[in-house]
Amino acid sequence: MPSIANLLPLRRPRGLAARAVIFSTGLLVVTALLSAATIVFGADRESERAQIHVTSELTAHLATVSANLMTTGDIRELQRVTDIAASRREVRRLVVRDEQGKLVAASGGSASDVRAADQLSARVLSSGQPGYLRTADDGLALAAPISHNGSRIGVAVMMWNGDAYRFNALPALAPFALILLCLTMAAVPITARVVRNAIAPLGKLAQFAEQVGEGQAPPPVDVHTGDEFETLATAFGNMTSRLDASMRRIQEIAFVDPATQLPNNDRFAREVDFF
Repeated sequence: MPSIANLLPLRRPRGLAARAVIFSTGLLVVTALLSAATIVFGADRESERAQIHVTSELTAHLATVSANLMTTGDIRELQRVTDIAASRREVRRLVVRDEQGKLVAASGGSASDVRAADQLSARVLSSGQPGYLRTADDGLALAAPISHNGSRIGVAVMMWNGDAYRFNALPALAPFALILLCLTMAAVPITARVVRNAIAPLGKLAQFAEQVGEGQAPPPVDVHTGDEFETLATAFGNMTSRLDASMRRIQEIAFVDPATQLPNNDRFAREVDFF
């Protein structure tokens, strides 16, 4: 009759270390990617806020210069200032209008830039408050009222490229990516060694169970890890002790008469003599 060990063969654990390494590495990579996405999103929002702040300050400065030149009637100088400012790479269009919306000075820009600047200037002239808008072609237009002695006399509009005064967070993530790569390369062998050491008692327990299943009497498993493995090893030892005691009792019952406490062969001999 085949033994239990042959019907249900026990095998030492295989693949646990590899799965643990894959899980730990995957968790590290996912955490890093989420962190990088959070950093990029936060950096983009902060870059956008800083861009609006800087370009608003420059537009307000244009409004101040325009107020001084408009009150002195030096429109030629105002046009020259707008031409110089519009010659900068990041500036797409500059517009200065009076309170009635009449064009005083303008420079640069495509047809779509002209429409966007006119739309924003009309809105600011109507509300009296600074404003901005982003266009579909990655443009940023800002408008500020032109005031003199507390009275509004016009509006100044500056239209910028979408990347003006913005910083790109991706190059800043290059050191982070390098650190992540180094951590991943270090985490794989370290995790593999730690996991192998952690599951080493499981291999001892599997070998012990195989030997017991084959009818051997192996020594108790010596596991002192202070965790579930030690508890399991103790349970295995107690189980085998009880199994040994049960087997001895079965053997005693098989070869000793419980009533006479004599071996069954002696009892058989007595019965023969009686007859």
